[in-house]
Order: sequence, then structure tokens, then C-alpha cells
Amino acid sequence: MNSADDELCRASQEAEASLIYNDSYFELFEASQIIEKEVQEGKTAERFYEANDGDIEKRALDSVPTNTQRRDKWAYNTFTAWAIAVNNRRGGGRKPVTVLEDMGLDELAYFMSKFVLEVRKKDGCEYPPNSLFQIVMGIQSYIKTVSKRNVEFLQSDVFEEFRQVLDGEMKRLTRKGLGQSVKKAEAISADEEELLWRSGQLGDRNPRVLVNTLLYLNGKHFGLRSGHEQRKLKHKNSQISLKTSPEGHEYLCYREDYSKTVQGGLKHRRVTPKEIEHYTGSNPARCHVRLFKKYLSLCPPDGHDDALYLQALQSPTDKCWYSRQPLGHNTLQKIVPEM
Repeated sequence: MNSADDELCRASQEAEASLIYNDSYFELFEASQIIEKEVQEGKTAERFYEANDGDIEKRALDSVPTNTQRRDKWAYNTFTAWAIAVNNRRGGGRKPVTVLEDMGLDELAYFMSKFVLEVRKKDGCEYPPNSLFQIVMGIQSYIKTVSKRNVEFLQSDVFEEFRQVLDGEMKRLTRKGLGQSVKKAEAISADEEELLWRSGQLGDRNPRVLVNTLLYLNGKHFGLRSGHEQRKLKHKNSQISLKTSPEGHEYLCYREDYSKTVQGGLKHRRVTPKEIEHYTGSNPARCHVRLFKKYLSLCPPDGHDDALYLQALQSPTDKCWYSRQPLGHNTLQKIVPEM
């Protein structure tokens, strides 16, 4: 195509764009003329729907899933029933419970702590730990949705003591065996995990918490669900190795050695074992890579059983937190459910 053809092509494109622009312009012009005529004739009120405050609230509520709305209403009603009962039997200088929506943060933290210790079902029985947690989350969601207040039970410093009370009560209920009739393993939700980090059940503050955290993160990131799978992890020639990417980023690589479907026999000689990579996280305190490195650095250097998870020493030192004795698969199986 020569220069003359190029000029003709550009001119054609500009003309086409001009037509499109002009068509749009005339459409807008015609619309504005119609609206101006409606204004002059006083007909605009007939054209537009008049939304009131109730409509706005309803549309905002419609964005919340129905099951969440039911949970929140159930949680609110449960708290209200408890508050009425407390106020009816109040005596001895006990502080009255005010309306949930009107409570300040300090007052809310105080009454939520008492609530999780005293709340009961209609038949007088205690709630299972997961149900208690769902009630707490429902109350938080209700306050956010209805009262338009940004309340964060699992994150705000104001609710630190409340988180400790809730964590302790859930553990007490678990020890009593409440809610353990369900055999199917349930994944820990994001809110539940946040509570575990905030309450110190996940982290590296002591030997037991560190090994529990490593087991939880290995299960979460590498799909290891049973105590037997966790017990198969090795310390030497481990399935989990620390690597560095070409860009200089550290990551953990889990390589499956054998499983029910990959057993290493003749039929599986060409089957590629599962490999999963997990890179360093943005929060160092919760970084799987950092916690893995710290755990290895605090294990005895040699002479221990070839198992990844070791028992904590009764008297750990700055350089060694763990004995040479491995944790059994039954113990490993119970760690996450008992958090």
C-alpha cells in the first residue's frame, strides 16, 4: 500500500469515527430536548421512581445472602433473649445490659465476654463450640449490617480479652465432647483461623504452638488431611524442601513420595508425583516458610527418629526446643480439632 492509499485509509477511518461521534451527539441532543420538554410540561415526576430510605436499606440488605441474614437474626435474637433474662434477674449491683446497637466498644466487649459464658439453648444445654462461634460472628455481622458500625471481634485490640474468653470457652466445650458427634472433617473458616492466630493458638510463641502451627499449615497448603499422612512426613530427605526461585524468592515445595494412588510400583513408574509450591507470605509472623525454617532450626541436629514432627522438650533451650521422640499419628490427628 502506497502513501496515497494510506492517506485515503486514514481519511476513511476519521470520517467513520466522525459519523459515530455525530450519531452519539445527536442522540444525546435529542434526549436532552425531550427531557427539557418534560420539565417544561411538569411531567418529570411521572418518569422517575422516588426511592425512600427504606428502599435503600432493603437493597443493601438484599446483597447479604439469605442464610447469612437468618444466622444474624438468630444470633441477635439469642443475645436479646439473654439480655432480657439478665436484666430481669439483675441484683447485687450487676450492670444492666443495654441495647446491642447502642453499646460502646468497651461495653460491647464486656457483655460479649459474659454472654459467651452464660448463653444456653432453650432447653438449658450448652451450645457446641462451633455453634457458639457462629452466634458471635452473627452478632458481629448484625451490628455491621444494621447498625452500620465497623465492629471486628477477631481483629480489634478492644476485643482482645473477649477473644481470650471465647477461645477458652470453646476449648472447655470441646473437652466436654460437645459437637464431636460429627465425624466428617470440617475445614477451618477464615474467621476461625484468624481467631486462632489472634488468641495465640497459631504462631511460634512456644514449642507446642510452633509444631501445631506447622502441622496446620502443612495440612492447609499441601492437602494433608489425616494423621497418617502427616506422620509420613520425614525430617531427612523430606517431602517438603526449601527452595529459592530465579528471582530470589524463597518457597516450600512439597513432593508426594507415595500414596494410595501413587505407590511406586510397575503400574506407577511413569506417574508424576504431586508437587505443590508455597511462597513466602506478606505477613512474616504468619509466614509458612519462616515458621518451617524456625522449626527445623530448633530441632536436634542429629540422632532423632526420621519423622518431621517431634515432641517438645519439658525444658527447652534457646537453641533446641524438641526431643528426638516423634509425635504419633493419633496425636497428630487430634491437634487441629482441639485447637
